Amino acid sequence: MGNTFVTLFWRQRLLDQAVHRLEDHGFRVVRLAAGQWNTERDMHRAVAAALRFPDYYGHNLDALHDCLGDVNRPGVGRDLRLW
Repeated sequence: MGNTFVTLFWRQRLLDQAVHRLEDHGFRVVRLAAGQWNTERDMHRAVAAALRFPDYYGHNLDALHDCLGDVNRPGVGRDLRLW
């Protein structure tokens, strides 16, 4: 894991540069304050709000997977691209 994306951003400067590159290429970058989450439910609420998931979002990992797939699918009507 030494040279993977998991360790790449341990320097704030590198993360900031990557974010700027994504934004320069038209990506909408969503920032979440994960340090404030105490439960899985907190995470689901924050992600659902930030990514504008539909009201029927199930607040579980299967629903997260489904909604992230929808966000990435062209023509679904969301204004967010994740790759």
